[in-house]
Amino acid sequence: MPALQRRPDWEPRLIATIEAACEVSFSWGTHDCFSFACNCAEAMTGVDLAAPFYRGKVNSRTQAYGRLKRYAGGGLQEAVDKIARSHGMAEVMVTRARRGDWAMMLTPDGDALGVVLGNKIYIPAERGIHGWLVHGCHAAWRVG
Repeated sequence: MPALQRRPDWEPRLIATIEAACEVSFSWGTHDCFSFACNCAEAMTGVDLAAPFYRGKVNSRTQAYGRLKRYAGGGLQEAVDKIARSHGMAEVMVTRARRGDWAMMLTPDGDALGVVLGNKIYIPAERGIHGWLVHGCHAAWRVG
């Protein structure tokens, strides 16, 4: 499968996706960390990375983790690694992550995937999204 390519108008698409997420309540399968990161990647590249196994198939934490496990044989980290390998998303040092890239950090609830903007990673919260400093992340992937 060819590597993801960012569209020429990826920046306004990404910003619109993030702004829309600011008004949404957390919901498994539509506004969780994996869905949010995939929504942002789709806005930038036109490719829905969640479509094959996740999108429209999840509405609880149990279903989310079950889907990720069936897809990649593990949790969120394994699923992201598999997606990254199959779509040419290079793993990069967290300090090299740029706007729109994915990053992962450990939260009190476990690993969470988010999208990088400046020196922050944005992850869905109970309402909207929350920014955390990127230096708290333990992995990052180039999106396009």
